[in-house]
Amino acid sequence: MTTQADFITRSRERLNEEGSARQWSDENIRGWINEGARDIARKTESLQDRDTITGVVGTSEYTLGADAIRIYRVEFTPTGERTRPLEYVDVKSMDSFGWEQRDRTNSYPSVYTVWGSGRTLKLIAFPAPGTAGNFTVWFYKLPADLEVDNPTDANEHVEIPPGWDDVLLDYVEFRALRRDRDPRWTEAKALYDENLGSMYDNTRRWVEDAGMITPGVGGSLPTWLTSFG
Repeated sequence: MTTQADFITRSRERLNEEGSARQWSDENIRGWINEGARDIARKTESLQDRDTITGVVGTSEYTLGADAIRIYRVEFTPTGERTRPLEYVDVKSMDSFGWEQRDRTNSYPSVYTVWGSGRTLKLIAFPAPGTAGNFTVWFYKLPADLEVDNPTDANEHVEIPPGWDDVLLDYVEFRALRRDRDPRWTEAKALYDENLGSMYDNTRRWVEDAGMITPGVGGSLPTWLTSFG
């Protein structure tokens, strides 16, 4: 992965400003790197992570990490027992499961929903666990912002999938040109959007094999046969 210092240097090369800062400060470029990395992560969901949350008997709500964008999968593993996947249910449909009784305990949670956004995103399991165990949450995340508290921060790695550095450099270039009221910013923005679209298409699935669906007993179809639009 590319470091903060490398990204700033390469950004200046894109802007024909090698060497010392003249038109754009390191602070400007670092800010655009942070903005671009967040924009890419939100739109491509290419940063993935997994977290373990300690289940508390009788407690249904759990705050997720501040970097979580969207949950992919949740499992509950009772202490010393096998792992049990939870089914996702949207908030409105939770009423049919007894939303007002969400802290009612049972041996194992069977469904979950999500409430809130950003730093207040909460996982709500139903029923609340009646036994000790852990939740495992797979999720898409935002990158951590680059910092400048001390010289070693220059060695921080920019959180973007390897091989896609150029997309983030495209973002920095268009933001710098737009700030300077350089009309070339529209061309740079179009290039960013085009390459971002390519990144989205290629990082939605990190394998080459076609996905499969099972429409009924005894058969399956590639997912592309059911894609529309």
